Amino acid sequence: MLVANKILSLRALAGQAKGGIRLIHRWWTSLSDLQLEMQERLRDQIEDD
Repeated sequence: MLVANKILSLRALAGQAKGGIRLIHRWWTSLSDLQLEMQERLRDQIEDD
């Protein structure tokens, strides 16, 4: 019974870790998209001047 509980808790931890990694990845990609957008806006402003 103890072994089964350990396996279940490990599985739950792995699930949480996977969810966290997915969240960080989503946050990181949106951050880099924002950075690209800012660079394009700066470039446009420089070209307009």
